[in-house]
Amino acid sequence: MVDGERLNRRIGDLGAFGRTPTGGVTRLAYSEADREACGWIEEVMVAAGLEVHVDAAGNRVGRRSGSEGGLPPIAMGSHIDSVADGGRYDGPVGS
Repeated sequence: MVDGERLNRRIGDLGAFGRTPTGGVTRLAYSEADREACGWIEEVMVAAGLEVHVDAAGNRVGRRSGSEGGLPPIAMGSHIDSVADGGRYDGPVGS
């Protein structure tokens, strides 16, 4: 079950990286704000018990082994960068 309050709080925390004076978020890929957000998201992933790997494009991939070995993995993903002056939901909820 998804903890909606925790999810919204984490999205709000992520929205602090690249916040603009007008209340939007600018967190363009590979920008300083994006790098800071990636560092933060890695900490969140590790705290959730995931093994974090960074691929050649800088994507963070979190993995947690299942309780039954040999089963196919379940994969999901999104992105944490945003368009210029996007909202805090642009990225983490947009895909």
